[in-house]
Amino acid sequence: MSKLQSQLALFGAIDQEVVNAKTRLRAGATGRDADIDSAVIDMVGRFLPGSTGFGQSGWYQELQVLVQTQATHSSDSAGFTFPDLRTAVDDLAERHDEEETDDRDPILARATYAAIVLDKIYRLIGPPEGISPLTVLDRTLAGWTDEPIGDLTFQLESQIDEINSREDWVMRAEMFVGGPFARASKPCFGALRKVDGKYCAYITTDDTADDLSVDDVAKIVDPINWHNCCSFFCEMQNQNPQFSDGWSRLVERISGECQKYYLDTALIFWKQQLPDGSLYINYDLDSDRQHDSMYVDVDSGYIWVSPLQPKGVRIRTSKLERVNGLSPTATAALACLMGWGTVASEMLAGTARSHMQNPNKPPAMLPLLLSPNNSSAYQ
Repeated sequence: MSKLQSQLALFGAIDQEVVNAKTRLRAGATGRDADIDSAVIDMVGRFLPGSTGFGQSGWYQELQVLVQTQATHSSDSAGFTFPDLRTAVDDLAERHDEEETDDRDPILARATYAAIVLDKIYRLIGPPEGISPLTVLDRTLAGWTDEPIGDLTFQLESQIDEINSREDWVMRAEMFVGGPFARASKPCFGALRKVDGKYCAYITTDDTADDLSVDDVAKIVDPINWHNCCSFFCEMQNQNPQFSDGWSRLVERISGECQKYYLDTALIFWKQQLPDGSLYINYDLDSDRQHDSMYVDVDSGYIWVSPLQPKGVRIRTSKLERVNGLSPTATAALACLMGWGTVASEMLAGTARSHMQNPNKPPAMLPLLLSPNNSSAYQ
């Protein structure tokens, strides 16, 4: 099981507890039981804003239906299902030898956040038998700190009752682990935008890195490289023909478990360099949905990398997405929890940093080729 899929399952367990609490309240729970259910919903709303309101909870079940009905499955996983909580916790608690590294992994940072929220829920309603989400902390924190991991997990666990909001979490995560971890751990759930009368999930990121230049990011940011930057992207394949009115045409293949299932989207990209050295990449759905799973109605946005003075870069991204059959909340969860929420800080800056330190290490990265028609390279 991939740690990306297991991390999603932790957030899915949170969503299911909200669904369960709402079901009990609708069935007429009263007294202390009603107070506890209301407390669960209110608490999750503080940690995952935009995920507990009317038409918002239940997003995890929506994602499971999407994968079961619209994804392409490998021959040995036609019945692929998302892992249950016990399997996900066990998977995240165990370091797998085949994994290259857990260092500064945003997936594990988000898993830490989910484990804390789940533990707070279980302090209210009682834990499921034999499952303790906090057992993942030894692994999920290890790649983010040089401190003795046992001391660090003890410090965080001793503070859980005092952590009652995203802001409380960020303050303590920065204090005990560091700012980069705190930022990477905090999941987004996006906002709403209306396009052609239909609501879409709108996700933005904004991050800076004082140890990188625009040139460093340009060496890895071309969309053809994205599957080497983030495990959410399984493949990025050129289409035939490769260009449309100067825009590059690619098929983006995404999954939480690339060997089991995938979803394909046909996209077009416009890549440009500005006089100040900034670069931007605009993307949108290809009007020719060749080799497309046809599950997306809207998928557009940008990546904008600009220089800072006296050094460093600012990386801003946006994504506007509507998935056929998914609520905006489920769509935002698909993007945020699978990687787009940390695209600026980790997928791009993190990959650029690793490539800068060891440019000859596989996989090879192709330089940014500019539009129209990949006619020149960023320089």
